[in-house]
Amino acid sequence: MNKRESAIIFAYTGISFGASLFSEFHQYAEEKFGHSIFTHEMASEIFWEKLKKLERASSSSVLSYVLVGSRARRSAFSRS
Repeated sequence: MNKRESAIIFAYTGISFGASLFSEFHQYAEEKFGHSIFTHEMASEIFWEKLKKLERASSSSVLSYVLVGSRARRSAFSRS
């Protein structure tokens, strides 16, 4: 899983894959909201609910790509 995929999972689940990925997540969240976000805003449950809604409404279905894509990559490695 790359940094971008980890940021997407963090955005949807709230589960971080390491402190070094926070800046990637922050950038991703700002892209989703369409404006700058202060870190103290992330302490709000409303922030997380809105971010999940924005992710679910994403026409690109990025979360599905990440979850399905990572399974496909693991499957490909296990065959080699």
